[in-house]
Amino acid sequence: MNDTYKRSRKFLLIFFVLGLSVPASSDDDRDTSRLSIGVGYGALFGGLGFNIAQVDENNYRYLSLGVISAYRSDYDGQKDSDIAYGVGIGLIRTDIILPDSGNHGLGLYAGAVGADTRWEDAPRRKESLVTRYGGGATYHYFAAGPKSQGLVVGISLLFSPASDENESNVLATLGYRF
Repeated sequence: MNDTYKRSRKFLLIFFVLGLSVPASSDDDRDTSRLSIGVGYGALFGGLGFNIAQVDENNYRYLSLGVISAYRSDYDGQKDSDIAYGVGIGLIRTDIILPDSGNHGLGLYAGAVGADTRWEDAPRRKESLVTRYGGGATYHYFAAGPKSQGLVVGISLLFSPASDENESNVLATLGYRF
């Protein structure tokens, strides 16, 4: 394994453990959390994909899986295509901005933030995609609140220390939660 891959895995593991260790807050003793499934585009969905979330009063913990990048080309008469899949985890808190509404969420994300192109020379020149991992901060607006199904829009500022050069990018989110 190369050093970049090892750093990415270590970063994701640390963030995952920290995300799961944050206790869920609740005003009463009964369990008020539920599972939610969403589909859409953005860091919340691992690119173009879906997420599974545990939702309670002020927390939205999720695991996302999707397609972060894809291409198809015809280089020197040889057809070529590739897909880079994105996996991510995150935690969104809805009691930070306008706590009474609960529709606005700030969060942290770790996972796929983009894809890099790699050229392979042997036995023929071939282009392939490699998923780039990192993390970032997110803002989401849950139109019907985090505990109800409905539209979600947002924006994420993502950073990738795993690439040759540190890169940052902005990714919009648009999706629907069931």
